Amino acid sequence: MSAIAGFHYHFYQPPREDPWTGMFSHEWSAWPYHDWNERIAAECYRAMVAVALPDEDGTTSLFEPLTQSSFDLGPTLHHWLSEYAPDVEHALQRQVHAASRGANRVVVGAPLVHAIVPLATPIDQERLVAWGIDDFRARYGEEPVGMWLPETGVDVATLEVMARQGITYTVLMPTQAAMTRAPSEKWKKVAPDTIDHSKAYFISLPSGARMTAVFGHHDLSHRVAFSDLVADGDTLADTMASTVGTDDGGVL
Repeated sequence: MSAIAGFHYHFYQPPREDPWTGMFSHEWSAWPYHDWNERIAAECYRAMVAVALPDEDGTTSLFEPLTQSSFDLGPTLHHWLSEYAPDVEHALQRQVHAASRGANRVVVGAPLVHAIVPLATPIDQERLVAWGIDDFRARYGEEPVGMWLPETGVDVATLEVMARQGITYTVLMPTQAAMTRAPSEKWKKVAPDTIDHSKAYFISLPSGARMTAVFGHHDLSHRVAFSDLVADGDTLADTMASTVGTDDGGVL
């Protein structure tokens, strides 16, 4: 089996209400939309709900990218979508419930706000994770299995907090891995260009719990974010296939 390349989407927008009035100010840089939340919802979130693709027989079918990937959506953004873009929020809910459930579900949780969790006090770490879980439960009617950490900021204490609250995996970047080992083998140093992205890794915690970490692809992630690689879908697909192609199986 060959490796499967895919995306994890991190969706987040900060609250933009005026703290004194509770109203949204007009952001002229977001023209022709009222503010940047509206513009990003139109150009990104709503566009990701369904994509019209031409078929070989000349007809058109709808493809739902989020059901074929994994993603997290910040609770503050969920709140805004439910109020100002309910069509997007309802479509997300439907797609999540229609896709795989349990450990294979497409959506993962996130802390309540976009705080760098390791920099928070111990009690705030517990609250950020717990309140993010509560929001997930309220949105989707299930317990989250995985959790995205803002900026993938992590330390052992944060992993312990997540494990205590039932989270079993998170997504990290290869620059955050120093050494890995297979069972009964010796530790070996790894770098962003040497770590095997096709495998999930268990992190043994001091408490005896363990957390699973899935590492993104450093070069591809950087090129998707900061180059024109996403300007052409065929080029993106070919680049991903040639970059991550392997014969030993796994998911990237």
